[in-house]
Amino acid sequence: MLKMYPEFVGPSLLRYLSPGERAQIEAVTESYKFSKGEHVIFDSDSEAILYLIERGSAEVVVQSDEGEKHVALLREGEIIGEIGFLTGRLRTADVITLADAEIRFFELERLKPLFEEHPEIAAKFFVALSQILGERFASSMEKFYS
Repeated sequence: MLKMYPEFVGPSLLRYLSPGERAQIEAVTESYKFSKGEHVIFDSDSEAILYLIERGSAEVVVQSDEGEKHVALLREGEIIGEIGFLTGRLRTADVITLADAEIRFFELERLKPLFEEHPEIAAKFFVALSQILGERFASSMEKFYS
C-alpha cells in the first residue's frame, strides 16, 4: 500500500493527508466525549456522519429475534457509520461505548465545502475510506468462507 506520509502514526482514515490537510479536516469536524455505556449511534438513525474513535472503544450491537448480538468491537483509530455516511441509509445497529471515549464526527454537509474547494483532500480521504472498506469486506468474506 502506498504511504504518502509514512511518518504519520494515526487513524488510517487520515493516513494520506499532510499535517496541514489534517488540520483543515479537523477545523470542520467536531470531537465529542462519551462516558462508558453511552450510545454513539442508535439503530435507525439517519445522519450522514462518519465517526472516528480517537480514544476508547465501542461495540456494535444488533437486535435480533434471539436478543442482542454483539457483532463487533471497535478500538481507537477505527471508524463507524461508513455506510450511512456514503449512502444516507438508516443505521442498522446500535454503537455503544465500552469505556470513556472521544469520537470525532465527520458530517458530510460540513465536509462538502472543503472537499469542493480542495478536491485533493477529498481524493485522499475517500481513497483511505475505500481501502478501509475493502479490508473489512475481505475480512468478512474470509470469515464467511471459513
